[in-house]
Amino acid sequence: MRKLIHISLLFAISAAPASAQFGQILKRGKQAKQVADATKGWSSEQEIAIGEASAAKLVAVFGLYDNPDMAHYVSTIGQALATHTSRPMEYKFGILNTGARTAFGMPGGYVFVTSGAINSMKNEAELAGVLAHEIAHVDNQHLEKEIIAKQTTGAFSHIGFEEMGNRVPYGGLLEKIGEQVVKQALTQSYSRDKEDEADRKGTEIAAATGYDANGLKNFLTTLKEISDKNPDAQKQANGLWGSTHPSFADRIAALGPIAANFPGGATNDDRFKKEATFHPASNEAVVHEAPVPKPAASAPATPASTAKTAKSKAKSVPKSK
Repeated sequence: MRKLIHISLLFAISAAPASAQFGQILKRGKQAKQVADATKGWSSEQEIAIGEASAAKLVAVFGLYDNPDMAHYVSTIGQALATHTSRPMEYKFGILNTGARTAFGMPGGYVFVTSGAINSMKNEAELAGVLAHEIAHVDNQHLEKEIIAKQTTGAFSHIGFEEMGNRVPYGGLLEKIGEQVVKQALTQSYSRDKEDEADRKGTEIAAATGYDANGLKNFLTTLKEISDKNPDAQKQANGLWGSTHPSFADRIAALGPIAANFPGGATNDDRFKKEATFHPASNEAVVHEAPVPKPAASAPATPASTAKTAKSKAKSVPKSK
């Protein structure tokens, strides 16, 4: 009789739902999987979706500089540089309407330079060097890797990424993730090894495209000179390149020997002065008076629209020295 009771109890237990038997264990397992999914690499589809949402957020914050000819000029240079990347991707380039001297490389191939940065450049090689630096960040998935590393250590919120799991986010979830990515890009620094890699590979990309390899180094030298004159006043004007990147002096010193490996190359001073319609050598932060367009939900498509026409000229950009 006692044996029958034991058997009956076993059947009763086995018939109970798994959630009743192992509720806490299953819950912990589900949470662990969510964290694991949130801290692994993104698929190409996820990267594109997250990049588009992040780019839209950046455009909503700063607005696009209202100069179609200059946007086409920047995109043409960017597309030429992008032919020397290691991952197949459709790149889109745009100019953000802010006097801050900075640039951004977002997931999915969205690259932005600010009007303030262009206004502080002396020639096309400097513009190419800055764009190539951001392209290198994108090509090597630096922002994605930085976010994943900080999620693993608890230094970055899992909000949105846990919900995403293995699927491509959309709607409110995608908007939430885009906000997280832009927050990382605007307020946090890359690790030193990632910045060094972007400086080195960006310089190599610019040189391979036919530009003077000193372009990025020379632009950083300008920023250092501006910052040295009035560090407090220029910290905000130099944007993230002055506050969350390694020191200008360290980067300039490291870039010297790298650039020396690629002698020659075009600077295209005259073309830059013609295409950049404001004075390129200003040493003051510039807030342009051009109207700021109100971004729609598909705002990142604005810089992308110049990409199609740029591709036909991409391989022949550098012409003069």
